[in-house]
Amino acid sequence: MAKTEIKKVEPGQVPAFMQESIGEVAGMGNSTSASDNTLPFLAIIQKGSPQLDRQKPEYIPEAKEGMLIDTATSDIWDGDEGLEVIPFAYQKNFVEWVPREDGGGYVATHPFDLDLARKMGGKRDDKQRVILPSGNQLVETAYTFVFVPSVMAPMIIGASSTALRPMRDWMSKRNRVYVGGKQAPAFARSYLAKTVYNSNDAGSWYNWKIADVDWVQDPELFQQMLNMAKSAAAGEMQIGRPPEDLDSADSDGDDGIPV
Repeated sequence: MAKTEIKKVEPGQVPAFMQESIGEVAGMGNSTSASDNTLPFLAIIQKGSPQLDRQKPEYIPEAKEGMLIDTATSDIWDGDEGLEVIPFAYQKNFVEWVPREDGGGYVATHPFDLDLARKMGGKRDDKQRVILPSGNQLVETAYTFVFVPSVMAPMIIGASSTALRPMRDWMSKRNRVYVGGKQAPAFARSYLAKTVYNSNDAGSWYNWKIADVDWVQDPELFQQMLNMAKSAAAGEMQIGRPPEDLDSADSDGDDGIPV
């Protein structure tokens, strides 16, 4: 009996037999149901992020402040070089947190409803934060759903506090894009998500810097973005628990919530 030859496969290399049979087994054993999936966050590594702490399981030796990170895979990218993204949906919520001085921690996500905030007893403190009777904070949080072509995956950019300003600027830029006299969809163009150093009396941190790239040239990619936009609008894409350090700095009082 002839001896079977065992071919070694380099780490990260897809075996040839799998490439040949993928058409028959694609997706088997996985679920694409919205109830079984949440989108990862594309976040900024800040000075207090666990990726920089050797004592934390999330520690990444190569990680540095200002880098971008996929919170699901822990892939990281240089913040100066940036990462190309295509926005396809937008959502705003109130996220309830235990104050950092009380130990911190995520509590719940609520609809962005000013009447709801008032009914919950939300009031401003001396730092212009919305505080509930329990002592928890309601934080205005903007979520931009993006597709990252380099990894062929959708993610969410979450922004609160001082990070809201670049998100508003980005939204204003997208609202000024027209095709044939009609406003273009968010996913008509791609953008470069970079990071920039910021500081104020509360401390220093890295913030978002969004630059324009180009029109989406591929018709199939455009159709894929349209399908994702429809799915997000139908509530079929879930926002998971935001990273603990999503709030990059204390609010400067310019969050636009007249509570």
